[in-house]
Amino acid sequence: MVRILPIQSSIYTLLRYKNFTVFMKIRHKCTQILWMLLIGLTTVSAQGSYPLLEWSPEYNARRAKFDRVLQVGDAGFYTYRPAAAGLVAGNRDEYFAYYDRYSLDENWLLKNPRWEWEGRRVDFKQSLMINNVQYLFYESYDRTQDVRKLLCRTLDTNANLSEPKLVETLDSRRRSRGGFIIELSQDRSKIAIFTNPPYERKGTESFYIRIYNAELEEEWNAAIELTYRDRNFSIMSFDVTNSGDVYVLSKYDETPNTGSMNGRDVEYKLMRITGGDQNNISEFDLGLQNMFIHSIGLECDLKDGEMAISGFYGKRNSWDMDGAIYLSVDQAQGEVISSNLNPFSQEFVGQFNRYRARRGKGIRRNFVFRQFVPRPDGGAYVIAEDYEMRIQTVQTSRGVTVTNYYYYYNDVIVLSIGKEGDVDWYAHLPKRQSSMNDGGFYLGYTFLINDAGLHFVYNDHRKNTKRWGKKPMRPITNAKNGNLVMVSVSHDAEMTYTLLNRNKRQKFRVSPRSSRLANDGYDGAVLLSLRGSRTRFGNLYFEKDEE
Repeated sequence: MVRILPIQSSIYTLLRYKNFTVFMKIRHKCTQILWMLLIGLTTVSAQGSYPLLEWSPEYNARRAKFDRVLQVGDAGFYTYRPAAAGLVAGNRDEYFAYYDRYSLDENWLLKNPRWEWEGRRVDFKQSLMINNVQYLFYESYDRTQDVRKLLCRTLDTNANLSEPKLVETLDSRRRSRGGFIIELSQDRSKIAIFTNPPYERKGTESFYIRIYNAELEEEWNAAIELTYRDRNFSIMSFDVTNSGDVYVLSKYDETPNTGSMNGRDVEYKLMRITGGDQNNISEFDLGLQNMFIHSIGLECDLKDGEMAISGFYGKRNSWDMDGAIYLSVDQAQGEVISSNLNPFSQEFVGQFNRYRARRGKGIRRNFVFRQFVPRPDGGAYVIAEDYEMRIQTVQTSRGVTVTNYYYYYNDVIVLSIGKEGDVDWYAHLPKRQSSMNDGGFYLGYTFLINDAGLHFVYNDHRKNTKRWGKKPMRPITNAKNGNLVMVSVSHDAEMTYTLLNRNKRQKFRVSPRSSRLANDGYDGAVLLSLRGSRTRFGNLYFEKDEE
């Protein structure tokens, strides 16, 4: 029986109860929860939107006709299960399905019999989306002719699957040598296929480019052969503009002996290739001498008629990152408009490692460039993640050799670049993730963006909910026992930690890198979550407050 005590005598009465200490702990805990709710509501009110996560029913992996999410459209998303290599009944055909984005119901299921190209097996490579239509790319290898072939077919929201079309070929003596890279222009009007032939140590550098429009009509192609030796020249990144021109970011080390390459005497070049009857090739030196470039990327049409190049550099040695570089290039003229070197402050380096900061060293070089994001005011955000893979081979007491693969996805760096190319601020998102022998399937993050800022969704250790911003983060090694969280970075570099799903009973694990964005993250994402032989989808989006 619960008894309500008068206010005047309540304290004196409670002192006579043996469980007074328990009562005080419960009251203290409730007060903390109320304060957290008030802070959360204040944050949501300030942002003008709040995240909603809705889960689909569970699907049995053996009966489900999908094992991955392809792309997310305006109202729904596509799933896919590839054809098996064997002839096992019921599992040799490929399946496509289309699900409603918000009800998470299946709209249609398409069974496509396993098919071949000129009598050769085809393997699914990747997919792109243009105007809610899937562009499905496959590879086929002809051993008799030593030719790799790239094929494409389309699939729309009405389950209309087109016939395959040959879009590129590559001479190769092995299936694993050489490769194709496929990129979309910023406005999704051009498809660029970059073909990289097999490496030849004594040969010269060469590659091929082919440009298609959205109707898969070829607009132009070019076979590029340079005077540089293949071993001294390497391509770092490439992109295609909305007008159909191609930019290639490369580096050249003229050191005659490969063993004596130190990374300092490297020329970083930007190459522009235009279409037409005669392909016009222009090459520009970026002027990045006497420094070590650790990770770099480029993005065409990030702003009107301008492309951006950004990454990290080191001045003293090849192991430290001393700052960030940002270059803005005029696409029409192919000239560098602005070039900025932005060194890291000692305080910022100390957020990663105080010992290195006290000794005047930089951040370790394991950060990998991930993406560019345009800012609302004409600037840009640059995002990089600390990624490392280690391979360890040991011999057991019984003489058995065992090789283990360790994957680490750690901190995230966000650079906010102003209109003039100067860094307005840096943001350090602390994150600790690791796994072994699983390809890092449950590591990394899913990136979203809205008017409130940038949002990173990932699996985190349960105890980091209380440690965030106060103590060093605990690493998560098993996503099954962790939480799904979202860290939001506002346009003023303020960070908010939000718990999306407490994975306590169901033990579902979200695969961030296998999840897919809607409208490049501006309209949320569809998350892929697995638990043993069961799979489910998660629809993550932002609900705006009604004013």
